[in-house]
Amino acid sequence: MRKQATAGYGNGCGGVSACTATAEAGRKLQGRHGMLKYFRMSPATAWETAERYVEVAVAVPLPGTFTYRLPPSWGELLPGQRLLVPFGPRRLTAFVLAVHDEPPEGVPVERLREPVDVLEDESFFDEKMLELLRWVSTYYRWPLGEVMAGALPGDSNVASRKTFILTDEGREAAAREPEEWLRDALFFIGEKKKGVTERQVLNRFPAVKASTLASWERRCWLEAYQADTGGKKIPKEKVYRLDPRNVDGAVDTLSPKARKVLGYVMAKGEASVGELKVEYGSVASSLKTLEARGLLVPGTREKAVAGLAELPELAGTGGAGAADFVLNTDQALAVERIALSIDEGVFAPALLQGVTGSGKTEVYIRLAQHALARGKSVLVLVPEIALTPQLISRFARLDVEIAVLHSALASTQRFDMFRKAARGEARLVIGARSAVFAPLRDLGLIVVDEEHETSYKQEEAPRYHARDTALMRGKLSSCPVVLGSATPSLETRYNTDRGRYSRYFLPKRATSASMAAVKIVDLKAAPFVDEGRVISEPLHQAILDTLARRQQVII
Repeated sequence: MRKQATAGYGNGCGGVSACTATAEAGRKLQGRHGMLKYFRMSPATAWETAERYVEVAVAVPLPGTFTYRLPPSWGELLPGQRLLVPFGPRRLTAFVLAVHDEPPEGVPVERLREPVDVLEDESFFDEKMLELLRWVSTYYRWPLGEVMAGALPGDSNVASRKTFILTDEGREAAAREPEEWLRDALFFIGEKKKGVTERQVLNRFPAVKASTLASWERRCWLEAYQADTGGKKIPKEKVYRLDPRNVDGAVDTLSPKARKVLGYVMAKGEASVGELKVEYGSVASSLKTLEARGLLVPGTREKAVAGLAELPELAGTGGAGAADFVLNTDQALAVERIALSIDEGVFAPALLQGVTGSGKTEVYIRLAQHALARGKSVLVLVPEIALTPQLISRFARLDVEIAVLHSALASTQRFDMFRKAARGEARLVIGARSAVFAPLRDLGLIVVDEEHETSYKQEEAPRYHARDTALMRGKLSSCPVVLGSATPSLETRYNTDRGRYSRYFLPKRATSASMAAVKIVDLKAAPFVDEGRVISEPLHQAILDTLARRQQVII
């Protein structure tokens, strides 16, 4: 069932006639705080566009979807594309689900509101990802909008908060206010040039109530606007390129530094200001001269902030000689059978059970190499963030760009990695549980290492189990899912015993290292060396022998 967003709200002054803030002042205020940026086609085409309605999932803890009326000048929208929409008194992130020619049945068109903005010209979610997110919403019983918002890197979604700034009338009122606590509250608001939220004022001044702020707003002592937060985007950097209209411009009269700068840009095709500063120091004057003479033109490009190339301490470590490693019989059988599923493009869940040191990671790498060679992408999940550097170092020998997704990265880095995966620039993603939503296209393999770990369970909303979500994603993407563990979970053991999952067992270590010797002591019959009956005589003797060899003991 489609719902409609209908509530209308007045301006920040509540329509009081005594208020001196005009609509034009409000527009200037909005422009100053960078709130509105409309996505428009040419005005000439507006009358040719038919009436359309967009159904969206809004990032709020409410069931159902919502419908907005599209402005006639808007272009085509993609499923999964992010919009900024008015929702009650706020503006929130919404995700496009469908565009309809008719409004919801029984809803007057005049009650439908229009979206504010398009946040990206691309969509991070293809049809299979949208189907997966709908499954998560249904299976874990959580609103679709919040599930979709949770699938994006943190701080990516836009939300607005009502924010107050002090007007000139408010400053005059504060100066003559006899109550010190009220005067202090007004001056506190006035000190914040970008304004303060209601919560900030109430926390700072417990005697001030929400009704007090509402009264000040009615008197036009305060002016309110919606301040947008979040909406992480990739930073830009300024670059210079050759001006193709003037490639034969005179360079004889240029200074030596300007000629060097020009030569560098010619060799590179384009160069950022930062690059040029590293090479030649201060270049502002040279760039100004080259631009004035029409030899260089300024531009912008996305600034890469993350990626395997920026983690040189990981590249190549742990991989020396690994490419020449010969698989044992058990490893080779697992690789051969699972690789067939990759070639056939079928969903084939498989338990890779092996003792510590049995070479499960090497099996993952060979399978990933097989999938990548066939133009597929690969997703590898680990239970803990601390395990990602070691795994990246092992996979580095595949010579592909690796996107890393986990919460320990800065939000800009995570968003950059997310974009790289969505664009196909990184076909191998390694990360913790949230990486299960990485927007990889044409998935060929999913690996869930240490699948038994409880850390795959998301404990905050929206709650989900990354292992089970990975299995569903594999089913929707028609690719094998490898569950690796030395001690499989009961669910995985049950599904394996029932024949739902195939099982490959690695019973011995892949290297020459021997297994640790284990001796079980019957404490009912064994003597103890302490009154608390904690240390048995055999254990005590083993400790003494180990210390005598100047080795360490862990109890």
